[in-house]
Amino acid sequence: MHKLEIPGIDLYRTFNCGQAFRFRPYGGGFLGAAGDKPLYIEQKGDFVQIECPERDLPFWENYFALDCDYQALWALFERDEQLCACKAHAYGIRVLRQPAFETLITFIVSANNHVPRIRVRDVQFDNILQDTLDGVLKPRVIVEIKKEYLHEFR
Repeated sequence: MHKLEIPGIDLYRTFNCGQAFRFRPYGGGFLGAAGDKPLYIEQKGDFVQIECPERDLPFWENYFALDCDYQALWALFERDEQLCACKAHAYGIRVLRQPAFETLITFIVSANNHVPRIRVRDVQFDNILQDTLDGVLKPRVIVEIKKEYLHEFR
C-alpha cells in the first residue's frame, strides 16, 4: 500500500457527489477503477492509503489532482459570502481528473437520471464490457458491443 497526504479530502463525498461512478464502498474504503487501472483506497484523516501497482501511482496522483492546493482554494471561499456558504456542503470533494472517454460516457448516461440510477447503469455497463470484451472503456469497445446489450441504456 502507498500512503499519500491529501489535506481536507473526503473520499465518501468525492465518490458520491455525482462526478464519478466506478467506485464502491469496500472493506474500510473504496474499490474501483479508472480506465484500465484498478484501485483500492482507504482514508485515514488527511492521508489515504492506496493499493495499486507501483507503475500506476503517477496516474492516481494525477487523478486525485495532488498538485492542486485545495486548502488555498478553500481559503479563497472565505472572501465571498455565497461561496463560504457552499463550503459546508462541498468541503472535502476533490475534482477528479478522469479519463476523457469515461467522463463522456458518464455524462451521456446521466441525462435524465440521478446519482443512484447512474451508479446502477455504470455497474451494468461495466458488466457488459467484462462479459463481451476486454473490460477497458474505449471508443472502439463501444462500437463493438451488440445493440441488444445497449438497449437498456436508452
